[in-house]
Amino acid sequence: MKSSGIKIIFILAALIISMGSFAEKRQKATIDQRATLQMQKIHQVCNLSTEQQAQVKQVFVEKYTARQRINQQKENKTQLKSTEAKKQRRTERASALQATRQQVDQSMRNILTPEQVALWRARKQK
Repeated sequence: MKSSGIKIIFILAALIISMGSFAEKRQKATIDQRATLQMQKIHQVCNLSTEQQAQVKQVFVEKYTARQRINQQKENKTQLKSTEAKKQRRTERASALQATRQQVDQSMRNILTPEQVALWRARKQK
């Protein structure tokens, strides 16, 4: 009985170690990769032209770059002490993210046809 308990402990330890090494190998997708993935998803729904694909990808590159910049500002201000300063920072961040979403929405409406906009919005609702 004692040896089976030790075996279980070794198996669990091996699983934990392998999970840790797997997590270290996983890398975040680059901005370009994320933009390409978004463009491909929209292309599947809206059947984009080649020109539209390039424009949509650029919109998402700009979106992810802006979000990265906003998140870096958040990291730079994590040392805020007062509750009021933290609330103000959250409000500023929410406003910046909202502005980014509105810019993406406007850009997409400029790029897509009205039929494609309807399809894109239906996809976003899911």
